[in-house]
Amino acid sequence: MTKEQEREALKKIDKIIKEAGPDSYIGMTFDGMIALCEENIANDWGCNPIKDLDTARERIAAMQRIENENGKTISQLNDACREHMQETADADERYKAEHLENLETAGIRPDDTVNNTGSRATLKPGRKEGS
Repeated sequence: MTKEQEREALKKIDKIIKEAGPDSYIGMTFDGMIALCEENIANDWGCNPIKDLDTARERIAAMQRIENENGKTISQLNDACREHMQETADADERYKAEHLENLETAGIRPDDTVNNTGSRATLKPGRKEGS
């Protein structure tokens, strides 16, 4: 069937739906479908809201199975993930603070550290390399 033939068939279907009325079972079931069909034809899409709904239901069921199998809610898993991310950030800050203290003890200013070109760090004035 060509796109033009599909458009003609769609006009006939639309006429039947309109004759049935918006409160009919046909009208309720096909509400919004004519526009979707027109978009599918125009854009070579294959959008199908029934399949999308079924896929969403399957994904929800899979998530619920995982949730039940693990004995934890998704919310609890998200909380644990956030806690881990915070602990990692805190550890990173502690490392930076310790590293900064070591640099300062060695007489190197934070802005004197090795740059992204790989050149050596410079020392504070008055310090000799190797001292």
